[in-house]
Amino acid sequence: TVNPKASPTSYHFEYGKTTAYGSKAPLSSKDIGSGSEAVAVSETISGLAEGTEYHYRVVASNAEGTTTGADGRFRHGMRGRASQRLRFGYDGSSSSRF
Repeated sequence: TVNPKASPTSYHFEYGKTTAYGSKAPLSSKDIGSGSEAVAVSETISGLAEGTEYHYRVVASNAEGTTTGADGRFRHGMRGRASQRLRFGYDGSSSSRF
């Protein structure tokens, strides 16, 4: 989840084989509005290599700045399936406004 805390906010995920990430989903950040409740965010990514561990994090931005969630990891190991759904919970409680 991402909590906009009453400021228009957008998000995207960064992911890759290391904590340098290198890829982004969606390619353009998505708006989640300016509410005061947490909003669940998720994206489906494709083109993943079977048996490979990936790192990911959510990045949220608004007029107050940009904040990143903690690094998460998953191993893509599903034969014949080259996509993975990312779900990440982050309420920004340790940063300003979101």
